[in-house]
Amino acid sequence: MTTHTTSPNTGGTPAAPRIPASDAVRYARALLARMCRGVANPEVAALVAEFGPVAAVAEVCDDPRRARLFYGATVAAGDRDRAAADLATAAALGARFLVPEDPGFPERAVMGWTRPDGALTVSAPVLGLWVRGDAPLTGGRRLVVTGSRAASAYGLHVARDWAAQLTESGVRIVTGGALGIEGEALRGALSTAATPRRVGAGDAAGAPVVVLPGGIDRMFPAAHAPLFEAVTEQGGALVTPYLPGTLPSRAMMLGRLRLMAGLGTSGTLIVEAAARSSSQHAACDARDHGFPVLAVPGPVTSETSVGAHRLAREPWARLVGSVDDVHGEITTAEQRAALEAGASGAAPASDQ
Repeated sequence: MTTHTTSPNTGGTPAAPRIPASDAVRYARALLARMCRGVANPEVAALVAEFGPVAAVAEVCDDPRRARLFYGATVAAGDRDRAAADLATAAALGARFLVPEDPGFPERAVMGWTRPDGALTVSAPVLGLWVRGDAPLTGGRRLVVTGSRAASAYGLHVARDWAAQLTESGVRIVTGGALGIEGEALRGALSTAATPRRVGAGDAAGAPVVVLPGGIDRMFPAAHAPLFEAVTEQGGALVTPYLPGTLPSRAMMLGRLRLMAGLGTSGTLIVEAAARSSSQHAACDARDHGFPVLAVPGPVTSETSVGAHRLAREPWARLVGSVDDVHGEITTAEQRAALEAGASGAAPASDQ
């Protein structure tokens, strides 16, 4: 059995172009995801790496001892039907199950995850991503914009205005679409995504990417369902690692932030964040990925700016006071990455 190689090319020789995964590979990964009842399992990832997804399914189904790989649960007889139903649900929505064997799969973004119950941190990639929409998940400049749900009028204005300007200048916005800062950033990006724009450095931007905290058929928050529809209509994308039908939970909210940070290869911008805001997790996730962390200053009397000000004191974060500052930090990070790659004799790391 041929093993499917999914590691990114880090040497000087260009990797061979990927062709779309076969139906058998896609179904096998969907079945393994359904068996795992979640998105990450290091033992299953090891099986897939060793045998490939199709043979990994056979290994599990033919050996009852493999049941321990699935959190002690036995492999349910209906899992095969449910996996097929997951793929059918996605197809009915105009969505697809993007797998590592596919071209355009954002491999770097999905490395290092947590189990859905949040009980254990594991270092394992997801088995695939459920995607609705046409926006690419690799290449170009992509910036996460996130922040407080209970945002101030100042924060909402900055989020919307900056997201619009960034989209117009060639930066694709990645966000979660939550209430507050993320929702306003989404509105700003959509306001200019479909209009002619100045595109810098040869990068086309376009409509934003939204990472959902539940299944691809679960729009959360429900109040933003029309915004999410606009994303797909304008050429953006909705993305989630969670199975169709999955309801959002706190652990999945944190998983959403991890994926957002991984997709935002140009960095993560924190517009407003209270002292205990989950945006702090997004900032740390971006740092762990090696991407820039940017914070917008606010009034020293504002509780919603406490977290952003605290981030600005970290050596790995930068304070930004304008869209030009954001572009400057992105450019600096790109130049640094190119210099580091040149010094090592390797090609710049791909996010595929």
